[in-house]
Amino acid sequence: MPCERNGLTYTRRAQIETPLTFPGDGRHIRKAFETALKSAPRRTRSLLGRARAETASGDTTAAAATYKELMEIWHNADADLPELAEAKGFVAVHH
Repeated sequence: MPCERNGLTYTRRAQIETPLTFPGDGRHIRKAFETALKSAPRRTRSLLGRARAETASGDTTAAAATYKELMEIWHNADADLPELAEAKGFVAVHH
């Protein structure tokens, strides 16, 4: 069962707050995605959100690791998946 706070799952809460916070300090958004990942490990939407929050907070090393994890999960995904292109592009620049 997803973790909830004020009626919203942590993932949904982070997705809603993300556009309101970026560009800026993504630390509290990152924490919300990390909380969501405790109940649903390797959920791609949560990992993608965490990678974006890590980038916004300046932690490019952590973001690259999260994007690499997404690339592993999506290794058989359609080549034109925009999120996969985002992950590959980030890792290419920040390897």
